[in-house]
Amino acid sequence: MRFFITLAAIWGLSGAAGADVSGTFELTREAERRWKASFCFGESVSALGFERPVADFRAASWAAGEPGFELIHTGRTSLIQRADKAPFNCASVTLTTNTMIPPKDYMPFSSFSDGGASVFTGYLMGQVYRNGVWESYDLRASYRGLEGDRVVTRNPKALAEQFVYFGPREPKEIAGATLVIDPLIPASARLGVLSTLPRGTKLLAELFGFRPAEPYLVFLAAGELETSATDQTKAGTLPYQILFTMKGKGSARWADSDPLYFPRFTMHEVLHIWQREVWGEWLGDDHPWVHEGAAEALAYELMNQAGAYNAAELTSLWATVRNKCRNLLAETSVHDAPEKGRFDTVYQCGALINRMVGEALNPDAPGGGMIRFWQEMAKWDASQKGVLTSEQLYLNTMARLGFGEGARTALSTFLKEKPASPDAALKALKHALTL
Repeated sequence: MRFFITLAAIWGLSGAAGADVSGTFELTREAERRWKASFCFGESVSALGFERPVADFRAASWAAGEPGFELIHTGRTSLIQRADKAPFNCASVTLTTNTMIPPKDYMPFSSFSDGGASVFTGYLMGQVYRNGVWESYDLRASYRGLEGDRVVTRNPKALAEQFVYFGPREPKEIAGATLVIDPLIPASARLGVLSTLPRGTKLLAELFGFRPAEPYLVFLAAGELETSATDQTKAGTLPYQILFTMKGKGSARWADSDPLYFPRFTMHEVLHIWQREVWGEWLGDDHPWVHEGAAEALAYELMNQAGAYNAAELTSLWATVRNKCRNLLAETSVHDAPEKGRFDTVYQCGALINRMVGEALNPDAPGGGMIRFWQEMAKWDASQKGVLTSEQLYLNTMARLGFGEGARTALSTFLKEKPASPDAALKALKHALTL
């Protein structure tokens, strides 16, 4: 029986059928670094499986929460079931705070220097195995902190993909946003975020007609700013939520040495919120250069329109992007970059592609050309957005704006192939991307 359910977790977990199973979920902070997630279902189930595979994460920091249950890890998939294989209605897992940074995914936990923590609930979501099939579930939720903890999240009554803050910090309210800011966050980072959120919102309204349906909920964590052996600044964006995490003393130096570092970073994440509102999670699901490259390129342009750069600075910035893309192309194609561990390629080369397309549309103001392109991308109706790959929609938008088949084929080929000469490949692509 265990063998069958384990294989089902690998082969069937992401393709469940049937109606949602109802029930309740509770995430309790039992100690500063210890948590318990409890699930109860209205119907008996044989197993509870967890999605969002991240190698070794659950094996390193999860355990079955009750006697008589076992937590099984097969590859990157995990499930909990009774040791005697009997059906059950309730099960739980215990978790230890784990602040790893998974490649291309969200941090499970982000620590705050005052003892608080942000939890990403997506790793606690999955499906149940019942009557021979995997089924999704829809659970009412509650989130309980330690004495003195505030609990701050977007949807406190549901188990949904979101960041949930537990801790003593009092949220800061500004126009259009609520923020929970670690006291160790450097002033350059804090002010960069606070100043950019309203500017980004204003520009998105003016350029794309996007007006947030609800205030942004923003968390800035710095619990490992002084203790992390490595220096990393990580951001994660969910619908109307942004989490910034700074780890290591070097991340503070980056923020202080470049006053535009966090404003640019924030603009990028605000653009992701707009993308999610228009395209959901679909944009870039096939190839991440589509959404990450666009967010990077448009962040530069929105910063430019906000007056952050003079002409020489903007020219230098794009020259740096081109040089980084050229160097990365010596190692990988754009399509192969994520699997080869060079995810920065999708940012740099994706941004450069958008710049080239924008320049073809408006040689005198390439940024304006990029804006025009993404205004057109956003006009496709839901049937096109949901059926086509996002890369194909990008190519279709090029066609709608007058790019011929040769230009579109040149871009498709460029994305797939690792060039023998990156410089020559970039020059050839620029030459091909003409109207």
